[in-house]
Amino acid sequence: MNGLLRTFLAAFEPRETPEQGSMRLLRAHLNALQRQQFDEHGWFDVVGSQSGHQYRVHRAYVTNVQELGADGVCVQVLCFSPREHLPLGDVLLAQKVALEVFESDALAVACRWPASAARRCTNLQFILRAASNADCTQTAPPGSLPRSEETK
Repeated sequence: MNGLLRTFLAAFEPRETPEQGSMRLLRAHLNALQRQQFDEHGWFDVVGSQSGHQYRVHRAYVTNVQELGADGVCVQVLCFSPREHLPLGDVLLAQKVALEVFESDALAVACRWPASAARRCTNLQFILRAASNADCTQTAPPGSLPRSEETK
């Protein structure tokens, strides 16, 4: 009887939410430096598997990936994520893995924004404009990216 009551009561104990579980999974796949960056700044750096470029993944759903130049300054802002709505930790982990393993595929589907958009996620109009951009194949207008990026 006591075991049955314990089992019944266990069903009502608080459990990990999907958001908490996704953050736990993300943290388990970050190295020590990335965990420190994420805890202190809300972002972590990733190195692209093919180009060796450095990317900074911010704690947000959209326009949250910055490509960094050799000097560590944002060159352009990228937006790519899984098709379905997922908890934030799962989105960030998918972006991390995509850049580390399938960099060229991730970049092929990413929306690109000029570095000036790096004031990211604080300007509601920018977020709404980015979210309503149905054609993600559109790139930034000529002259808005550094010259080396426009020639690609």
